[in-house]
Amino acid sequence: RYLFLDFETRMTQELRLSKMTTRSYCEQTDVTMLAWALDGEEVKFHLGVPDDTLLARLRDLAARDDVCFVAFNASFDLRVLHINLGIPYPQHFLCALELARAAWPNQPGGYSLDNLAVQLGLKYQKIKVDLATCQGQELIDYCKTDVEILREIFNRELVLVPPVELRVCEMSNRAKTLYFEIDQARVLQ
Repeated sequence: RYLFLDFETRMTQELRLSKMTTRSYCEQTDVTMLAWALDGEEVKFHLGVPDDTLLARLRDLAARDDVCFVAFNASFDLRVLHINLGIPYPQHFLCALELARAAWPNQPGGYSLDNLAVQLGLKYQKIKVDLATCQGQELIDYCKTDVEILREIFNRELVLVPPVELRVCEMSNRAKTLYFEIDQARVLQ
């Protein structure tokens, strides 16, 4: 089974991933929206910081051997879920972005979710919003649409990418869950 997920985090002018490390960003932000769909089911969502019931459900799904988490930039998304929400790294996960590079080499315009949706002629198109100010229904629609696009892209990738490549992708993603913490004070000593 596949769990497709997308979320958004609080952003400000000062708090931007492009200006800091992933860990520093995670320590200073919060998940503000989470959308997910299991296989072909309807996309569900939670606006605001996920509650204990949802977190328990995600922990359960992450521990299951028959569920594979799918995110567009899985190494980042799963790190945020782990650091910010305490979700353990799932037993299985795949990165739709990495699979897109294998499925469509030399993609004109690059591999953004928006570009892939346009280039592949998907029925869902990326919604344009300002994530620093977007909230409420606009944020819900944005995140739910991203899950629909993710699911469509992934289903097309499954047809094009050989199973052995999927396994290699999953194994390489697992290595990305590892990280080192450097104690700068001890290094300076």
